Order: sequence, then C-alpha cells, then structure tokens
Amino acid sequence: MFFANEINTRHNHPLAHWLFLMLIIWSVFSHAAELTVEANIEPFVSVVPHQSVVDIGSVSLGGVHASLPFAIQANTTRIDVKVLVTHLYKEASPGLGIFIPIDRDVGVDLVIAEAIPINGANSNATFITTKDLNKPEGVYAGRETETVTLESTQQNSSFQQDLRLEMRWLQEESIMPSGIYRGYVVLYVIGL
Repeated sequence: MFFANEINTRHNHPLAHWLFLMLIIWSVFSHAAELTVEANIEPFVSVVPHQSVVDIGSVSLGGVHASLPFAIQANTTRIDVKVLVTHLYKEASPGLGIFIPIDRDVGVDLVIAEAIPINGANSNATFITTKDLNKPEGVYAGRETETVTLESTQQNSSFQQDLRLEMRWLQEESIMPSGIYRGYVVLYVIGL
C-alpha cells in the first residue's frame, strides 16, 4: 500500500508532468533515418609451394619428370592459372650455357581433385611463348603456358585445395656433364 501511494505521489508531482510532456514533444518533433551499409571484399589468392626446393631425381637419357604440389587458397570459386617453367641449368649458372630444356611439346598438366577447367580449356596447359626469369645468378630462359580457368567443385564458395603441376625436361644429348642442374617453376594465380 505504501508503494502504491508513492507511485500516485510521483505521478502528481509537477516534475513528472513536465517529463511526460517533454517525451510527447520529443516524439512529435524527432525523426529517424536509416541507410544500408555495404562492403566490397576484393578477390584474394594465396599460393604456396609445399617445398621451396624439390629434388626431381637423376636425369636419364630421354628426360626427367616432375610433379610439384602448390597449396592454393582463394576467396573466389574461379581462378586463372598459368605456369612459367625454365630450363635446368648446370650448377644453377645460366652463363655456362649448359642446360636441360623443358619439353615444350607436352606442356604442363594441372592435376587437381576438386576443380574443373572451364571456358573450353582442358587440364593440360600448353606452352605458348618463351619467357625469361631474371635471378641474381643470371637469366633463366623458359616457356610460359596459356592461361587456364579452373572452377572449384567444393561447396564452400571458395577455392582451397592443392594443385599439382606435372612437366618434364628432355635430355637431348647422350652425354651431359655431371653435376646439379637447377631451374624454376613459377605458378601465377588470379582470383576471378
């Protein structure tokens, strides 16, 4: 009962009437506005080789095959890929002029579990041009492939998987000087 009397007293108080009146005036003269906020997330791609140096074994007469895995993460379902492969130079020294050339007739096979080539492409990227790769030890001559568009078949609206590149180098001469031969493989990836 005391509580009820206290409430009645508050409502009869002039300050309570004034606050109530101000609330009504504020609601009549106040306005609100809303807007939509949006953000654009740009395509992002990360490409990392599983190893920075890969020993592809001994070269026998006829050539050597390599299978090189790269981890690709993209926030898109489609990516464009192309590959630059250099010749293998003795002692990692292009200036010597002794090298094992890339087999330009077979191109680079793109081996991937959960993606398919689209736009009329297939999983073999054909070499279409010569290209040099400048390194501190010299200029490595090589070949660059056509661009192949791959579309992920994963269900998560992204491209997160390994891509294995398969290529071969030819030993055209029957006798090559012994030693370590080194070259480079560069995978270019663009998110679409």
